[in-house]
Amino acid sequence: MYKAVFDETDELIAVTDNSGFIKFVNQNLGLFVGMTKQSLVGNSLITLFSDNDRGNITSKIFSAKLANAAKVQVEIKNAQKIFIQAELTAIPTANAAGLVDSYTILIKVAKAEDKDEAVQSVKKRSGPGLDPAQLSTIFHEILTPINVMLGFLQEVKESIPVPTSDQREALNYIQENQRELMGTMNSIAEYSTLLKEEEPRQLVTFSLLELFDRVKSEFSEEPGNKNHSLITKVSSLWVEGDENKYRMFFNTIANVCSKISEEKHFYFSVEQLDENDFIFSLRDGLSKISEKLLFALEPVLIQNADVSLIRAYGVSRFAILSIRELLETLECKIEIIRKGIEPYEMGFIFPLKKKAAQPEQAPVIEPRRTFIEEKAVTREIISPRTTQIRETRVTAQTPFDRHATMAGDEFEKVIPLPPTPPKEEVPINYRRTMVEEFHEAPPVRKTLTLNNLKCLYIEDQVDSQILFKVQMKELGDIKFAVSFEEALPLITSQSFDFIVMDINLQGEYNGLDALKMIHQMPGFKSLPIIAVTAYVLPGDKDKFVAAGFNEFISKPIFREKMIEALEKIFLK
Repeated sequence: MYKAVFDETDELIAVTDNSGFIKFVNQNLGLFVGMTKQSLVGNSLITLFSDNDRGNITSKIFSAKLANAAKVQVEIKNAQKIFIQAELTAIPTANAAGLVDSYTILIKVAKAEDKDEAVQSVKKRSGPGLDPAQLSTIFHEILTPINVMLGFLQEVKESIPVPTSDQREALNYIQENQRELMGTMNSIAEYSTLLKEEEPRQLVTFSLLELFDRVKSEFSEEPGNKNHSLITKVSSLWVEGDENKYRMFFNTIANVCSKISEEKHFYFSVEQLDENDFIFSLRDGLSKISEKLLFALEPVLIQNADVSLIRAYGVSRFAILSIRELLETLECKIEIIRKGIEPYEMGFIFPLKKKAAQPEQAPVIEPRRTFIEEKAVTREIISPRTTQIRETRVTAQTPFDRHATMAGDEFEKVIPLPPTPPKEEVPINYRRTMVEEFHEAPPVRKTLTLNNLKCLYIEDQVDSQILFKVQMKELGDIKFAVSFEEALPLITSQSFDFIVMDINLQGEYNGLDALKMIHQMPGFKSLPIIAVTAYVLPGDKDKFVAAGFNEFISKPIFREKMIEALEKIFLK
């Protein structure tokens, strides 16, 4: 009876397992995509959608452990191989143990009379410029040959026993410009994403402590930040809002600071301002914000000066445009904190909770905050594109505050202790056996034996295959395939210790499709698979790991990066 209902409805319907592999489809879905029911059953559902949607569906549905129905805006490929806008609804079905074991997928395709409206909606969402997915494809095409050149350049560098100073300088310039190119591309992609007006994100309540742990980790992983560190003091606050946008803001402002400032440490603090707001403050000196950082940020963030001014500091103008967009979206006010007349910090005031539209009311005088400072503290609160407000607060200094300092990850009060009289030392005779118990041998560090490992690299660029073979020549055996279709016979007939797979592949299936299919094959669920690609949109790395990849490496694949990933997999 249910089968007859499914076949008679106008909806496109599929039933998948909890990993997204099709168990049943109705007749309409087969007709729409131009495939028989038999050919669809057993395939991954995401193969029916655009490349950009595949990762989105995986992360929001099949990797999200849904408890309730979820909707995603997608583009589905019809029988004429044209992508049509649609709305996908996933309804989870739980087993007796309460675990999701299948999904009912309803796909509502835009009707003919809705097409003009849908096109206008796309134009409105996209704003000026290209769609982020198109940018990702363009950047991937640009970076693929560049990464191959950089990879072989690394091989040349390692072949020079003692490079001259000119050679070292040239290689450093190349690496620096590679990082700048990647940073610029990331900034363009992030700004394009912000301009694209997607469906409103669901507001969540998140911990600022946990968010800053991630920000610090991501900051330290950036190659250009090796000589910089974030020192933070974050109160235990919970915020309701768009966590992804807050994370994007803190990451972007931290990376901008590292490009502008000559200081080694950046001091970030977060505390509650009042019952409605919290304040994020930054400086790059222990005693105050440097003139260089202040003079670089103040014109473009507070005075709305031409963003091209920031190029003098090696910062992409798109990074500043992204920050401006985020400041407006997150309803942020900027403040200058002063000690006397000297600038001390730059601060950003955010709401603890996303505010609904309220009728205009008479201004309310907020209670003043108390600061323990040696001099008067003046704050200039500047709401973007609004009038400046000035406040002055003066408080006394306690004896303990003269010893306030920053240590480790916390702002701590260092209190001098009174001297203690020396004590007479009493000789203690230890038993010999006790001394021996504390002389333990240091733990032996495990090492990875590469020549015992066999690898399959699924990569459609021959130059990238050659570079991988050169970089990883110590591996016991390496086999190559240009697509999942070509790799499948190798996977089933030979034994591999791990697979390296490019996300963008030839053929019908991309890397995400291949990952799901391999892990569904009997005996291959735990086979380690490492994702690689020339370029991904910011945040896609987390999506790949959540989808089931063991590790992710950006191209070019250098030996050090691959060994680090393999050690995490095999020596953990």
